[in-house]
Amino acid sequence: MQLILIFAGFGLTLLAITLLFLDRQRKNYSKPIKKPNLKGLIVGESIFLILTILAYIKFGSPYLLYLYIAGLLYTVPAYIARKRKYDQFTQKPSNIS
Repeated sequence: MQLILIFAGFGLTLLAITLLFLDRQRKNYSKPIKKPNLKGLIVGESIFLILTILAYIKFGSPYLLYLYIAGLLYTVPAYIARKRKYDQFTQKPSNIS
């Protein structure tokens, strides 16, 4: 069981790194950029943390905590990148006389 969790954690970590890389490399700005939702990020991560703690209590394996940390390593930098991109494209031009 622990070996399966190790491989699952390793695979999810690689997936998170790949998705973050692809998100930063995306060049298609034709669609309007949505405002990033911080409340949704916090609620989603809180629910995932509660499920991780419950699974840790049931299985007693720290590898689920590693999966949670791998998820944070993707979601937080991706949120910051989207926020910067949103701020960059929604800036109002300054009046230069």
